[in-house]
Amino acid sequence: MAKIVDDVHSGKLRSVTDEKFTDVLAVGIGGSYYGIKVGLSALQPFHQEGLNVHVLANVDGAAVTEKWNVYTRLQRLS
Repeated sequence: MAKIVDDVHSGKLRSVTDEKFTDVLAVGIGGSYYGIKVGLSALQPFHQEGLNVHVLANVDGAAVTEKWNVYTRLQRLS
């Protein structure tokens, strides 16, 4: 996990269009959503600039494509 995080932040791990990731989108339903939110709150002091984290509580395809560039978004579903 640490290697993936380092590679995303450094730009070594890039999107399918060879762009640097700008956003991380975590989709969690029910308890998964709240676990992600609690984890993000706990890790806030360690946040690094340049990568925005978003959490959705449901899978609404229209909302996802309207808000974030699909080519520079790293997505996690739980």
